[in-house]
Amino acid sequence: MIVYFSTKTGNTKKFVEKLGCESVALTSDMIVSKPFILAVGTYAKNDGSGAVHPTVIKFLKKNRHLMKGVVAGGNRNFGRHFAYAADVISVKCGTDIIHKFELFGDESDVDIVKDKMGKIFA
Repeated sequence: MIVYFSTKTGNTKKFVEKLGCESVALTSDMIVSKPFILAVGTYAKNDGSGAVHPTVIKFLKKNRHLMKGVVAGGNRNFGRHFAYAADVISVKCGTDIIHKFELFGDESDVDIVKDKMGKIFA
């Protein structure tokens, strides 16, 4: 089970590290060969645009067929655009939203994601 992640602030990396599984910071030119979970932060403008970082978009153009779900972080201060990257990626790629967490998540967020990942990769 592997998690590819993207982070600007470091919060998503902190969250992914708590999962205790293999994780790799993605790059736009990376091509993967095994099923994975994607973990991203959200950087949407007030209208929701820009929620998904361009590096993630380029990564997904090559690899979305192996993605088994998306996890996104955000800040609840952004209301309806909280962790909005998960919504955008889910719709565009036809994958499930595994979970949304605030900032770098807490232990209950980690437990939820671990449980769902265990079921996906069972």
